[in-house]
Amino acid sequence: MFIKLGSVLKVQHGYAFKSENYVKRSSYRLVTLGNFSENNTFKYNDAKATYYGVEFPKEFILEENDLILPLTEQVVGLFGNTALVPRTTGFKFVLNQR
Repeated sequence: MFIKLGSVLKVQHGYAFKSENYVKRSSYRLVTLGNFSENNTFKYNDAKATYYGVEFPKEFILEENDLILPLTEQVVGLFGNTALVPRTTGFKFVLNQR
C-alpha cells in the first residue's frame, strides 16, 4: 500500500526573514541551525536568540510538536537531524529559511 506524503503531512520551506527587522524581543523567535542538537532534539540558546519585529506571512509560525529539519549542514553531521518544536510561553517560534 502506498500513501502520498502530502496526504499525511505538509512540507514547507522557511521564510526569508530580513535581518534589518530583527529586534531585541518580540512575540516571534526564529528557529535557526543553532536550535538543532546532534541527538535530534531541540536546543535553546537564549543568548543567541533572534526575534522578528514586523509583519510576515503567518503560515511560518510553528506550533508545538511540529517536526523541523535543517536543509543545510553548517555543522558537520547536522544535515538530516530533526527536532520537535517545544511548548513556549511569551513567544512563538517561526520557520526561518533553510
